[in-house]
Amino acid sequence: MHYCKTRVVDAPMAAGKTTKLIKWIKEVHSYHPVIVLVERNSEVDRLKEALGDLVVSIKDEAENKGSRKIDVLNEHVADGNTVVSTHALMEYWDEGFLENVQFHKYELVIDESLSHVLEPIKIASRDIKIFLEDKRLIVQKENKYSRLTVSKEDSEGWCLPEGYKNLERKILNKCVYLQEKEKENANGAKEYILIEAMNPEIWSYFNQVLLMTYLFKGSVMEYYFQLHNIKYIPMGLSPDGQFVNHEIINGERYRPLVTILDSYNNWDRYKDRKRTYRDGLSVNWCEHEAKGKNRLKMIQKKLRNTFEYLQRTQGITKEDFAFTFHKKFLKDIRCSHVGVLRDINKFWDDKNRHNMTEKDIRNITFLPQTLRGTNMWSHKKVMCYLSNTHLHGSISSFLQGKGVDIDNDVFALSQMIQWIFRGCIRNGERMTVWIPCQRMRHLFLKWLGYSEAELF
Repeated sequence: MHYCKTRVVDAPMAAGKTTKLIKWIKEVHSYHPVIVLVERNSEVDRLKEALGDLVVSIKDEAENKGSRKIDVLNEHVADGNTVVSTHALMEYWDEGFLENVQFHKYELVIDESLSHVLEPIKIASRDIKIFLEDKRLIVQKENKYSRLTVSKEDSEGWCLPEGYKNLERKILNKCVYLQEKEKENANGAKEYILIEAMNPEIWSYFNQVLLMTYLFKGSVMEYYFQLHNIKYIPMGLSPDGQFVNHEIINGERYRPLVTILDSYNNWDRYKDRKRTYRDGLSVNWCEHEAKGKNRLKMIQKKLRNTFEYLQRTQGITKEDFAFTFHKKFLKDIRCSHVGVLRDINKFWDDKNRHNMTEKDIRNITFLPQTLRGTNMWSHKKVMCYLSNTHLHGSISSFLQGKGVDIDNDVFALSQMIQWIFRGCIRNGERMTVWIPCQRMRHLFLKWLGYSEAELF
């Protein structure tokens, strides 16, 4: 397979990547049309404002026409126009779309690494087993990674039954891999999971791909590149906005701006069966059958106490404060002191946020830990990273089984730094950070340049 030339610009937050991106698009678009992908709609608006008529905002066009975004995107790409949209639309790219991309010799610019290039699919193991036995799902023998295909079409051209059409679309347009779990279930039967991956053929349709990010080596996208043997050129960004050779840059220059709380920490630590101390605050730690509920209550109490402490000592309000944790536990750990759940849910549901006042939005305190690529929260003076972050277990075991080199600490550090830098530090302002989990806190301290003797 021939892959296009892919460049990965790996530079720290606030290093001028977006400024360079805008300048680069202005230079390139007269030679080749460009598809620009950003993480959130707020960044679509930002780039549209900066580039004006040079770029079509798919979001705005879809709203004006009352059409689906993917239909509007297909229309403009068929005409060879430069467009800006969100990462999410890659889910719907099909063969016809990619043929237009190739015909017009499109450039692809991606702001921030894609987190959805590898994801587990929510489907019961028993259903997978039935579809395999019924030969509705078939493992492609020529593919060493157990990639699935479908067969046995019904009268309407579908293979899988009603309710599984979305899965079938993914199998047809993406890569879906079969993974057998190491342990059998309680009845001694094999357990299966499905892993979806973005179709690696996508990259070959573009004239060139430019990815802007930081700590790419720790990202799911880099693991995806390893899995599919997609080659790329790592690059850096000079202070004057020029592409340069890549070098690893840590956060020493930010150390004077960061105050890390050295109290309210380590209450999550516990001894495992081998009497070895471990860090909690992971998903599995919270879902412990006997202790999970009490642990979530403890997080809620510690979060409230820390907020009240910072209120007394620094005079902060909700407008200044942000926290994150595994989103599935939000309702269990949040309390009225640190945010209104109704407003949090309303904001993160794109359909309803337009009804909120600017003050209500600035008072949003919960920011998803996968948040990146936005400066919308740069007024936050206190950032509380509660999660003990790990690569999803199913993804990790799948990748390791395929010989991909996984570094869970680099992955966790990458996620955490991207989240912390949504706050006021990106403006060069002082910030207070609370990281109660020792593992995560030590990763951040080392990134800032603390020695082993200075860790706390």
